[in-house]
Amino acid sequence: MDALFRRSPRVLSGLFLALGMAQGNAASFDCAHASTLVEYAICGNPRLSALDEQLSLTYRAALAQDAQVRTRQLAWLRGPREQCSANVTCLLRVYEQQLAALNGVPSGQTAEMPAHVAHSTASAPVLAADNPIPILFEPKYFYSVQGVLSESAWRDPQGKLFGKPVLSWDNDDFDYLKYRLEQQKEVELHEAREWNTQRNLANDPNQDSTYRLRVEALQKVIDGIPRFKYWIAQATNEQHALQQARQQQALAQQQADLAQEQARALALQEQQQQAVAHQERQARGQWLFWIGLVFAAIVAGWVWHRFIRHRCPSCKSLNVHCTGQAELDRFKGRIKVREKNSRGTNTRFMNTTFVINRYDYACDECDHTWSEKKKEELGA
Repeated sequence: MDALFRRSPRVLSGLFLALGMAQGNAASFDCAHASTLVEYAICGNPRLSALDEQLSLTYRAALAQDAQVRTRQLAWLRGPREQCSANVTCLLRVYEQQLAALNGVPSGQTAEMPAHVAHSTASAPVLAADNPIPILFEPKYFYSVQGVLSESAWRDPQGKLFGKPVLSWDNDDFDYLKYRLEQQKEVELHEAREWNTQRNLANDPNQDSTYRLRVEALQKVIDGIPRFKYWIAQATNEQHALQQARQQQALAQQQADLAQEQARALALQEQQQQAVAHQERQARGQWLFWIGLVFAAIVAGWVWHRFIRHRCPSCKSLNVHCTGQAELDRFKGRIKVREKNSRGTNTRFMNTTFVINRYDYACDECDHTWSEKKKEELGA
């Protein structure tokens, strides 16, 4: 119970005991509650985070020997450290200077870092400046690994881990994850040994169940990184295939819509062409009708003038006149009559009287005379 109470969330005082700030995992405060540019810079840089943790330990040791250290530490916090703002290079320099001052190392020399911190910061991966993982990273998240180790957690298109979509995690992100987890294992080992030393216990961290469970949880995550990458690759391929299928479906729909539009346009164009052709045929038919009518009239006139109009049988002159008429015979007959009524057209025969008349003609040109007989209906 004592060990569990000791290793429950590290909310004991950290680097800035005078300010009462809570301790995190790598830095001396909880990065989830970072609020200033300096704190964001510390959480986003592994080496600076390790220096902050080292400074916290060194400060506590120095404060136990000299109470005036608190005043100098507050002056350093409000002076050089605050003036650096988010400048990592500047912060690294002032942290190393403050460590040297607390350790009694002359200015210009660098204080030696503890072995567990130096080992974990020797090859810290560098991520892009806009990558949220270094700022939001929290090793405590991995102390309960059931959700992290599940395939669904790494295949979820909407899932995020430390502010970055899981499907966007690349090799650099996993290298950084492995580095921070290895670093946290070193921190856990160091604190377990320090706890045992302070209480004169056997210096065997494996006897500490909390340490053992946490390290095992961190190691499970490290061992699972190849699987995480494989799941992400599978999910990414599926997303790409789904996206391509959607794009192809959208393209097919666009092509179908375009084909329909083209078909409608062609149909409309064909209708317009047919309408124009019909109008042209109508106009051409009207012209042909009138031309035919005029031609027929001309032919009829020519036939009448050539063959029907009275001419002199001798000289073919048209200057002839009728000199007399006489009735030669009369007889009864029947003619066909067409009548229109409400039921349509009716045809019937009716009785009538026919006469045969003789017409006498004389030519004005050659004085030739002749006669012609015509059968006519009486009274017609």
